[in-house]
Amino acid sequence: MVQYARMERSRLYDDVASELERMIHEDELHVGHKLPSEPELAQKFGVSRNILREALRTLKERGLVSVRNGAGTFVERPKPEVLINALDRFVRLTDMTARQLFEIRSAIEVTAAGLAAERADSTHVKKLEAIIAAMQAHQSDVRRWTEEELAFHFIIAEATRNPLFPCLIEALAMGLAELFATGFYKPGGHRYGIEGHTAILAAIKAHAKEEAERAMLDHLNDSRKHLLQERS
Repeated sequence: MVQYARMERSRLYDDVASELERMIHEDELHVGHKLPSEPELAQKFGVSRNILREALRTLKERGLVSVRNGAGTFVERPKPEVLINALDRFVRLTDMTARQLFEIRSAIEVTAAGLAAERADSTHVKKLEAIIAAMQAHQSDVRRWTEEELAFHFIIAEATRNPLFPCLIEALAMGLAELFATGFYKPGGHRYGIEGHTAILAAIKAHAKEEAERAMLDHLNDSRKHLLQERS
């Protein structure tokens, strides 16, 4: 039988939410499990229904429960959007600089390129080839160029077959799009972009992990120097 800890009066909805989250993480409450009714839960925790509702609202925002009309509240498996939205808010609110974005990209995307070289299948390769072709065809359209460049890095993240990599790239999408759009207008920006992506694709297509990592690192370093006007 599931045991619910009664809350002290001084503890509010955060404590109830934390206790329910602990129970979910420790599998005391399983995914798909229907929670008791609000009055029953409030009684079990020793809190008011208003506090209980706030706790459930907090868990809903975290993607841990869902409310189904007429059916009740159910435990859910967290969706990637929860992490993506949280990271996206963090990036927006901290006003990350271009230099900081390049540092994060190096930490994430070099490893992603190596894993993609090991794990990418023919579908990933065909998508990357189509993206480079689209970039070549849209060198006068900043919106389309930016979309395609972002898609290139997202497909590499997908090819890692690790669900966290696409989440991280998507969370950085707004900052990346601004970088790509700025690079688009720099002299030689198109050449840097196409040459760098082509080298990365060649290594992934050859399933050469170290070459893919090196190609990605070279591409990021070249892009950073080009964008930030750094000297070698």
